[in-house]
Amino acid sequence: MLKTSATWLCVLALTLFAAACDDGESTTTTPTPTPDGSTTADAGGDAAAADAGPETSASPTFANDIAAILGAKCAGCHTGGAGSGGHNIGDTASDAAKNAGNPSCSGLTVAECSILRIKDGSMPLGAGCSGDPATDAGNAACLTADEQALVQAWVDAGAPE
Repeated sequence: MLKTSATWLCVLALTLFAAACDDGESTTTTPTPTPDGSTTADAGGDAAAADAGPETSASPTFANDIAAILGAKCAGCHTGGAGSGGHNIGDTASDAAKNAGNPSCSGLTVAECSILRIKDGSMPLGAGCSGDPATDAGNAACLTADEQALVQAWVDAGAPE
């Protein structure tokens, strides 16, 4: 009986000691969803993970997340006026919900058609993009994997302003 009590006291003392030494920062990893539906391990409470970069909103918006990407990659042809590629998506989201009117995107909105054509490499037109960010890594005209994922998340959310 005395041995059992001593053992439990040791276990209790070690538990209390371990709890007292805890600095309050957890290092367990928790899967975090990304815009493209995959997950990444995120060290909860880890300062390095917190400084890894800005978090994107659960539902990206044109103004906050997409305008800079499409402005840099699409505005040359898609900002309205003659030769605008048929719609304006380079500086406003006003055309995003319209019917794409493109035979290769039958029944899709401009936003849906845009990400489809980005991923198949046919946009940006004439830029030599394959749609595969790893293959296109050296081509500044093509969207990166992160940019494609963010645009896809925006489209999936209904292309909000």
